Parts: sequence; C-alpha cells; structure tokens
Amino acid sequence: MDEAPKPQAPAPALLTLIARHLPTEEYTLDQIMERYKFDQDYYDTVVEPNPYFQRVLEEYTKEWHSLGSTPKRIAFMAAAALEEKLPELAVRMDQRSNLSDVVAVGKLFKELAGIAPPVAGAAAGSGQNFTINIDLGQHRVNLETKAVPEIVEEKLIEPPREKPGVD
Repeated sequence: MDEAPKPQAPAPALLTLIARHLPTEEYTLDQIMERYKFDQDYYDTVVEPNPYFQRVLEEYTKEWHSLGSTPKRIAFMAAAALEEKLPELAVRMDQRSNLSDVVAVGKLFKELAGIAPPVAGAAAGSGQNFTINIDLGQHRVNLETKAVPEIVEEKLIEPPREKPGVD
C-alpha cells in the first residue's frame, strides 16, 4: 500500500514572507493563504511546524513588538493607510470635503509614513548633520549622517595617597 507523498515545504523566502506578514497583522491568515495559494491544512501541517518558519516568526514578532519599533510601526501603519485611502482621498478632492482638509490628511499620512521630504532649512546652521557626495563618473556615493551626542564619562577624583614611610 503506497502512502500519499508528503507535501513539500515552501522555499525559505516564502516562509519568511509569511512570517513577516503575521506579526504586523497587515493581512489575516486567510488572506495570506489566499495570496500564496495554500490552505489551512497545509499551513497547520507544513508551514507552522517548520523550524525555520518558527525562528523567523519569533524574530519578526519580537522586532515588531519591541519598544524601539514604535516609530517603525507607526510609519508602517501610516504608509498602509495612505496606500489604502489614497484613491478615496483623490475622489473626495472633487466632492464633499474641502481641498485643504483632504490635503492635510494626505500630508499627515505622508509624514507619519516617513516619506515626506525634509523641511527646507531645517538642518541649516544646526551643525548636527553633514553630507558627503563623491562622484566617480558612472558611480556616485552619498553619505549623510547626523552627529551623535557625545557621552561624557564622569571620573572620580581620588585624594592623593600618602607615601608609605614618609613623614
């Protein structure tokens, strides 16, 4: 009696994509399964128990929920909201909302998503940023950086010790 062949595990790249979508709740599991063409049984028996998938999912979940990722989560959610609502905002520009209100919402989403251009002159004269541009003909190298606050170490000053045997 022949056994049914075991389903083949997806490529690591696909496991990584699935693991990235789950913690962000960008898509439901049903939407992910529909998008990548697999069913609940395949997820339960092949994807979910896969050790590589488990490690990647754990790391993405830690990263997504870490305290330092709050700005990333806000930017991600704002970008997703902008992408989702941009067509509606475009239609509403000609309909029932004041143009200034629609533009203000669009600007807010754009700024929260981190895709707003820098404000002109914002860093001018601050001495906190610098840019290096290197033109090598067909190749260009641009380096932009911000100054890191200097960490000052406090040193304890000990009183001078008396030399032994000296009166």
